[in-house]
Amino acid sequence: MHQIFLLYVYISIIITGSLNMKRILAGLLCLILFAVIISGQGEEKNKYRATRVAVSPVINGILDDEAWEAGTWAGGFKQWEPYNGREPSQRTEFKILFDDQNLYVAIKAFDSSPDSIVKRLTRRDNTDGDMVAVVFDSYHDLRTGFWFGVSAGGVRNDELMSNDGQNEDFSDKLCQP
Repeated sequence: MHQIFLLYVYISIIITGSLNMKRILAGLLCLILFAVIISGQGEEKNKYRATRVAVSPVINGILDDEAWEAGTWAGGFKQWEPYNGREPSQRTEFKILFDDQNLYVAIKAFDSSPDSIVKRLTRRDNTDGDMVAVVFDSYHDLRTGFWFGVSAGGVRNDELMSNDGQNEDFSDKLCQP
C-alpha cells in the first residue's frame, strides 16, 4: 500500500512538473530499488538443528527414554490444509535426532478434544482421518519431497512429491516394512 502511494506521489510530481527532472529520476530510481528490495524479502523460514545421539532411542511411541531427552522440541507451525498459512487450531511439536545410521523424528500432536481424533484403519498409503507426516526436501530444490506419515490409526503412508505437492507418487517403493 505504501509503495502504491509513493508511486502516485511521484507520478503526480512528474505530471505537475514542480520538481526538476534529475530529482524526479533519482526519486523514481530509489522507489524502484526500494520495491525490488521489499519484494525479495519473503517470510523467513523456521530453522531447526537435529541433535546427534550416541544411543538410539527406543521406538515404541513413548518418548520417555534417555535419547529423547537430548535436543529441543520445536513448533510454531502454520496450517497447510485446510487453511494454508493460518495459525493451527492445535499445537504440534517435533524433535529430530540422528546417529551414524538413522534419522529419528518424534512428533507431539496435542489435541484439546482427544475423544474426537479420527482413527480409521485403512490400507497402507490410503490414510483417512487424523495424521502426522514429515517431508524431506533432500534435493533442496524446494519442489521435490519425500513424505513419510502415519495416521492416528497406525496406517503408514509414504509418497514422492513434486511440483510443490501437486504431483504425488503413492508407490510402495519408498518405505518397505
